[in-house]
Amino acid sequence: MRAQHCNRDTHRVPPNPSLHRHFSKSTSQHPPRHPRHDTAGLHDYTRSCSLISWAARQVAEPKTYPLRVSAFTKIMVPAFLVLFTLVGLIIPFAEPSQGNAPPAIFAVFWFGFLAFAWYQVLSLPQAIVHHPDDNLEFRSMARKRVVPIRDLKVIEPVPNQFGFFRFRHSNGKVVALIHFDGFHELLAEIKAKNPEVQLLGC
Repeated sequence: MRAQHCNRDTHRVPPNPSLHRHFSKSTSQHPPRHPRHDTAGLHDYTRSCSLISWAARQVAEPKTYPLRVSAFTKIMVPAFLVLFTLVGLIIPFAEPSQGNAPPAIFAVFWFGFLAFAWYQVLSLPQAIVHHPDDNLEFRSMARKRVVPIRDLKVIEPVPNQFGFFRFRHSNGKVVALIHFDGFHELLAEIKAKNPEVQLLGC
């Protein structure tokens, strides 16, 4: 029995302190991952991808579609409006003692027509800008209007106004000429981003 016991003791592997320390160190540095940790890592990865996508859209350059109208038209239309406005201001004061001034109702209609004409000219888009975030910016001399492509409903000709189109969206409409460089390319991009928009007469 003692011989067997001694033989069993001689085949026992002695402990290795260095191996034990290495195993303890590796376990403490790389603990087993919990399923919650994996979910948090996936969330961080998704958020990083979203931020990268957003940054890429911000870096991308917007595409501009300028209005192609002759310089003569751009100069003469405002010039005629200025002339008509001056005429409307001068006529009421022309020889008032002889009673040649037009009636007041004429001035009301005259200046009402001029106000509408000035509004149409100043608000007419001179360029359409397609931004990387899928917003359309209509730039005119008076203001800038931004319309998301997803809000567009119908693009159609304006009745009784040759060469004019209107972009109807959720919050109103924008009237513009069709003489933009790359206008059909713009319509194709709008249709690709918003398949539900109706293109009538385009």
